[in-house]
Amino acid sequence: MSTEYVAGMGLLLDTALESSSDVFTDSWHNLAKSAAGTFGLRNSSSGLQLAKDGLAEGVRQLNSLGTFVFTTEDSVDLPLVADTAEYSVGSSVFSVQEIVLLDENDEQIRYLESMPYQQSLAAYLPRSTRGIPEAWTARNIQGDATVTLLWTPDAAAIGVAPTARVLFRKRIARPENDNTGVLGPAELELPLKDYARYYISADRKGASHPDTRAWFAKFRWDVGNIRTMGSQQADTHVRMQVLLKRR
Repeated sequence: MSTEYVAGMGLLLDTALESSSDVFTDSWHNLAKSAAGTFGLRNSSSGLQLAKDGLAEGVRQLNSLGTFVFTTEDSVDLPLVADTAEYSVGSSVFSVQEIVLLDENDEQIRYLESMPYQQSLAAYLPRSTRGIPEAWTARNIQGDATVTLLWTPDAAAIGVAPTARVLFRKRIARPENDNTGVLGPAELELPLKDYARYYISADRKGASHPDTRAWFAKFRWDVGNIRTMGSQQADTHVRMQVLLKRR
């Protein structure tokens, strides 16, 4: 399955899909060696472990940002069930972006409107109304993310549109082993390494030490610089149809 990358202050950075290969940063081990080397700990097992702990915390920090820096996009096809409005899209979801209805030939026939949960309650009451869905809302994104279709599809609606394709953004994740990189573009490397340097400095020198505060400021500068780059790029690209069936 192909993976797209998003950059910027909540902006969707759209580029042509030129390859179905996933893109990774340098390996987790090499990122740790680079960060630890700043403190002369490149060949220290305890120093490398500290750096890896810092990288893991850096991943959590990037995931917790209100405006996401980089993330991977994916999609899932949900077979619709008559008289069922709510569908789970899984726990790896960072945010749901779009939902489109497909016909039996996987052709797109309707993009659904996104609505905040409370607004959807007011706009689509009673929710028991059946028909071809017109909108969607999402909730419980930090857990097992759930999307609610409005209207609730009935048998007739499923005859027209049996599938809903959900495009979502995934969380950045620590790789499964140290010889693999983080799934994401190389631009992720600098903020992750700088956060690891901040983490090591806090452990060795204390959180209030000027060097520690400087590394944290550098991490935030890295993040801000990537956001600016993403915003500028987003202004120069035409949105691609990322929901097309990936074959």
